[in-house]
Amino acid sequence: MERQKSIREKNLQEKLKQEQIAYQKNHVDFPDFEIFNVIKNSRVAKLLIQLRQRVLEEKDLQWLDDIGFANEIIFTKNNSHIAKQHLLNWQTKRNLGSW
Repeated sequence: MERQKSIREKNLQEKLKQEQIAYQKNHVDFPDFEIFNVIKNSRVAKLLIQLRQRVLEEKDLQWLDDIGFANEIIFTKNNSHIAKQHLLNWQTKRNLGSW
């Protein structure tokens, strides 16, 4: 009886482990934005990957906010990208004006 219970528990633990592995294969975390368990290749995942490199369009940022995936970190990161872009534009115009 105890042996059967032990075998069942091991089987359940193995099944749970396999389910966790399958879940992790289909989800991705964004610890830099404090967002976790996002479905891979979803619109949210694609936008967060994009945000790591460049500015999000206002409509995309609003969409993230509407569905509850926007936070202060995301807004700050997007604003930082905007500020960098403005600085680059200003520097380019300034350098072109001195020629």
